[in-house]
Amino acid sequence: MKRRAVLIDVDYVVRRGKGTVRLILKGKRFFKMYDPDFKPYFYIDSEEKIDKGKYGNIEIVDIQTVKKFVGRKEKELQKITCSDPREVPILSEILGRFGRVYETGIKFGRRYIMDNNLRPMNEVEIEYEGKNVKSVSDVGESKTPLNTLAFDIEVYNPQGVPREDKDEVIIISYSDGKEDGAITWKDCGNAPNAQVVENERAAIERFCEVLEEKDTEVLVGYNSSMFDIPYMKARADALGIRFPIGRSGKPPVLRKFGMTAHVKLEGRIHFDAYYSVRILAAAQALKLQRHTLEEVYREMIGGEPWKVDSLAIFQMWDDHTRRKALVEYAMKDSHATAEIFERLMPLQIELSRLTRLPLSQISGATTGQLVEALLMNEAVKEGIIIPPKPGETLAGERHGDQIQGAYVKLPNPGIYENIAVFDFRSLYPSILTSHNVDPETLNCGHEECKNGKNVSPLGHYFCMKKPGLVPSTMRSLLDRRKTVKAQLKNATGYDASILNARVAAMKIVLNTAYGMLNYARARWYSRESAEAITAWGRYYVQDVVKKAEEAGYTALYADTDSIFLLMGERREKDAIEFMDSINKTLPDTMELELEDIYTRGVFVSKKHEKEAKGAKKKYALINRKGKIKIRGFELVRRDWSKVAKDTQLSVLKAILEEGSKEKAIQIVKDVVRKINDGEIDKKDLVIYTQLRKSEYVNISPELAAVEKARKRGMNIGTGAIIGYIVTRNGKSISERAELEEFAKDYDPSYYIDHQILPAVMRIIGELGYTEDDIKFEGRQSSLGGWM
Repeated sequence: MKRRAVLIDVDYVVRRGKGTVRLILKGKRFFKMYDPDFKPYFYIDSEEKIDKGKYGNIEIVDIQTVKKFVGRKEKELQKITCSDPREVPILSEILGRFGRVYETGIKFGRRYIMDNNLRPMNEVEIEYEGKNVKSVSDVGESKTPLNTLAFDIEVYNPQGVPREDKDEVIIISYSDGKEDGAITWKDCGNAPNAQVVENERAAIERFCEVLEEKDTEVLVGYNSSMFDIPYMKARADALGIRFPIGRSGKPPVLRKFGMTAHVKLEGRIHFDAYYSVRILAAAQALKLQRHTLEEVYREMIGGEPWKVDSLAIFQMWDDHTRRKALVEYAMKDSHATAEIFERLMPLQIELSRLTRLPLSQISGATTGQLVEALLMNEAVKEGIIIPPKPGETLAGERHGDQIQGAYVKLPNPGIYENIAVFDFRSLYPSILTSHNVDPETLNCGHEECKNGKNVSPLGHYFCMKKPGLVPSTMRSLLDRRKTVKAQLKNATGYDASILNARVAAMKIVLNTAYGMLNYARARWYSRESAEAITAWGRYYVQDVVKKAEEAGYTALYADTDSIFLLMGERREKDAIEFMDSINKTLPDTMELELEDIYTRGVFVSKKHEKEAKGAKKKYALINRKGKIKIRGFELVRRDWSKVAKDTQLSVLKAILEEGSKEKAIQIVKDVVRKINDGEIDKKDLVIYTQLRKSEYVNISPELAAVEKARKRGMNIGTGAIIGYIVTRNGKSISERAELEEFAKDYDPSYYIDHQILPAVMRIIGELGYTEDDIKFEGRQSSLGGWM
């Protein structure tokens, strides 16, 4: 019999005493099928003929001689097949005395996907008998929707950070994006769609029932791997009840890997949107100071803030007049998570299809793991042995092996007009593909390659005869991305959203390939390859700077893959002609693009006045349409108060939009007056930071504020993001720092001298002003306070 369904995941289970491949599929709903005929295997390079039979308690069920590429050489290897994936590490260690073993650490489900050329989230055709798969093949993309439910929990927290053994889960909210709901166990004033149950135990049990009633296939949370699900599991254990959040009454399987965690649910996908946001941030696709749910929502979706003070949650719960507002806040959290996931879902599906990692693994994967997954798939197709992960000793040796980075030409600080900004399109990926940079093409030994086009500025050379796995994979990706971008021009609606996601997925992987080569724990690590790429990057950027100056342009600034040129009296057509002349000299996939022409720009000096050059990656530009681009200023950092950031932005706008230094100075004077007169709202004075250590050598303001809060009974752990205000009470800044909840006033002098002036003086200093030129009247006047 045959049928079609969407492939969701592949793992293995113990069935009739044997590890058996299990396929999770979606028809009208999720269902499972098994492939008992697919067996685990690995390879050995041995001059001795390995015989079938038992080795200890493990039996080799099949041996084949196969040809595979190991590094540059094609070799005859013996493919050793056993009957259970749990036997592979044991058997490979036994046979290791006969020769070198390969591909012993490939997960069984991944092996099945790669060997059968399958893509998760695509439709597959299955030939089957009963529940057993006889054959499976990928038949293309599918639009099958998944039943998704987002959720969030609120926890009683009288000590600040909730305690799993004592503090109850008080609200469990959920949303499918259309309908919101909440489960709680105290009267909440008829909050819409809120269900009141008897106690915490009943709330947890009711939530598990809701998952079944809604036939939830994807359970979405925000930081739910680290907090919500582990916390509910701990509370269920403390209450002595089951936590059947997976199908068939199965509890979650929790695994922690360093600073991240993974939750596996039986028969469901758990998706942590927070991890996907981190991938976007790492790929520079999302730029935020903090990755809180509210900030991410406002950046991706928009809308008004709904945040409540986290330390006031227990107070709102205890106050029956405020409990309704708390429940509504909780439902907004779930609704926001659902909307964020809906926006992220196309990208996650495309990453899954591209890398062949199931959706359940995508949200917790790093960008490096995405690249390696893609390379593993390509290695299997090309008959190349997948390199092993390095052990701790080797990874440790690699860690200290730093390479020289990108070329930077620092700007002279000042305000400039008519600036053309050029970027190399995908500089490092295009260098990698143009020069065939790969661990296995490095110093190949061919005489013609030693003096060919692929000799790096450092002297490393790369083969011109045979393409390497990494560059050929990235070349294919660059070509596909170009094709999809062309298709996108005429696409609308659903097709446009999918194509946009496909472009973004390929960009994330492409931009990570260089970093993977230089990552100490990577399978395809190659220091020489990585340093050759950065050396070529420096060469090509410097070459553009040189040719621009020869053509009469003034090179203002250059960094990594960007070049800023002062146009003088030239116009856009001149910039395009210059760009075209450069592109004629570039190899293969490399291309220089005109990012934009900016009518005015501000470049500031470094912090230390003795240094005459400008600061790296710290500038503000405005283009011909009035769009402002800002890099490196305090307004994009979280460790500056909002009043400092807002003042800096207003000053930059006055200079960029109006060219008015008088307005810029007046803005600073007005803010200083308001600070002295107590007209600044408390929330605009908060300075946010993260506690990254448990112990500090010096007592910083944030740590001093935290220590005071801990003495008041608050439990604040390492890694927490806290907000503090510098008050009047104390001698040093650290003594005066208080968490925002406990601050009763603020110190005007601190905010003027340490927040406002540092944020703006290096900007208005380029206008020829100093602090002495700005007269601050009444700086010592009394503070009116917050009313």
